[in-house]
Amino acid sequence: MKLLYVAHRFSPEPMGADRSLRQLIALRKLGYEVTVLTTFPSYPRGRVYPGYRGRLLFRETLEGLGVVRVWSLTAPNSGFVLRAVSFISFLVSVSLVGLFLGRPAVVMAAIPSPGTELAGLLIARGKGSALVLEMIDLLPDNLEFLDRKGGLILRLIERYYRFMYRKAVAVAVVSVSARDVLVERGVAKQKILLLPNAADPEVLDSGNCADIRSAHGLESKFLVVYAGSFSRYYQVPNLVDAAEILMRMRPDIHFLLIGDGPEHDAVGKLLIQRSIRNVTLIGALPRSRIGGYLQAADLFLYSLVAHSIPRAYHNHISSKACDYLFVGRPIIAVENGPVLGPLLTEIGAGVSVAPKKPFQLAKTIAAFQDAPDLRECSGSAGRSYARRWLIRQVTMSEFDRDLRVILNQEKAL
Repeated sequence: MKLLYVAHRFSPEPMGADRSLRQLIALRKLGYEVTVLTTFPSYPRGRVYPGYRGRLLFRETLEGLGVVRVWSLTAPNSGFVLRAVSFISFLVSVSLVGLFLGRPAVVMAAIPSPGTELAGLLIARGKGSALVLEMIDLLPDNLEFLDRKGGLILRLIERYYRFMYRKAVAVAVVSVSARDVLVERGVAKQKILLLPNAADPEVLDSGNCADIRSAHGLESKFLVVYAGSFSRYYQVPNLVDAAEILMRMRPDIHFLLIGDGPEHDAVGKLLIQRSIRNVTLIGALPRSRIGGYLQAADLFLYSLVAHSIPRAYHNHISSKACDYLFVGRPIIAVENGPVLGPLLTEIGAGVSVAPKKPFQLAKTIAAFQDAPDLRECSGSAGRSYARRWLIRQVTMSEFDRDLRVILNQEKAL
């Protein structure tokens, strides 16, 4: 089956963009002929990566996938106006180029970037293909993270997406909670597919944790690792506050903060201003290197702190949470809603703490350091859960099965 995947962000961009790459590799193994239509990598700082600059159109192959990249205006992952213009320019570019590519059976548009769904619809209509919307984030629900809810504009956004859901043959969501929200909005349950985040053993089992520790001079340290975005609602400075407390209490505890984002430079300045020496900023890593860093950890930190947690994100297992669980270390979730914490409690893989309580977080980290048997038990519980429910090739096989049922029903009409 030929599949055209339309995405504003794609590998080699970090974090969430790798989800798409790994999903498509899994679909290729299931017999799909995949082409990716995207733009040049620039996330999160809005600067096109070396090797891609000065081009209008570029074709390449990434891990067996054909990738077509088109020009669009870049913008950093902050602010509104430039990002909106960037989304619009991407919509125009991919819609035009997509019409000149071969005819796919399925056009799959990856959202959270607004406009991608409309580009997918235009290409699907022009090619006579089935449209699948991959709602990695639900819009406008995710705006509740930033206390943006209600009002005419958000109601219009919701109506727009209801229109798009009607035009798609299937809508893929990350969690059962997101599915339930869409059903309440009138989307037929039988056209909603589950496409959860998952772990990739071939990536996470790679790398040498001893080499990582040695490279950073951390051979004897109790290593606490955060891997993720430095965006507003992950509140990485809250983790730094706990690190500063532990610098005095437990000098043998060290933090590795992996990732990039709008607040990355501010966190770096904070470390210098407050002379915090037990934190190392790693920056964004290619997926091929993340396994060794996660294997080096003794404990993981997960953080999601927002004005409010939308119901669509309750019991949401993010990509980084899947990685943490698979690697098998205890997890502390810093969150102000029922996101990862309930699962950690249910399976015994960790605990949750309230945000903006650095002393409580520091105390919880120290308690795990003092309890090696608890760490082993918690890590084992998370690893067992992930290996049963969160393996990428398994989740994609289930998605493929359900998608083919919908497509066959569509042909029969």
